[in-house]
Amino acid sequence: MSLIKKIIITIILILIPLAIGLPFMLGYKNPVILEVSYVVFGLFELLVYTTRISLKDRRLYKKKITKKEFKESTDYDKYYQIQFLLLISGLINVLLSVLCFYIVGA
Repeated sequence: MSLIKKIIITIILILIPLAIGLPFMLGYKNPVILEVSYVVFGLFELLVYTTRISLKDRRLYKKKITKKEFKESTDYDKYYQIQFLLLISGLINVLLSVLCFYIVGA
């Protein structure tokens, strides 16, 4: 996966809560809704991150493959890149929610 593709995917994962929260914030005239959308999406992405880890461990256990063997396989790079994107975008969304909290002051 190229660097430009990773950046585009990360930006999309960051802009989705903004696209959902901004119309509700403007409609209800309550700026806390934008903060809540960032928190929900950030925590959801972190939940997906941890779920993928446990599912991968379970699959490796069933196939009787060690983690060392998995790291040497070709699937490891793709798996690691997706995990990294999920972690980065989830943490950025949570940090943006904290930033919204300090800006809005609610």
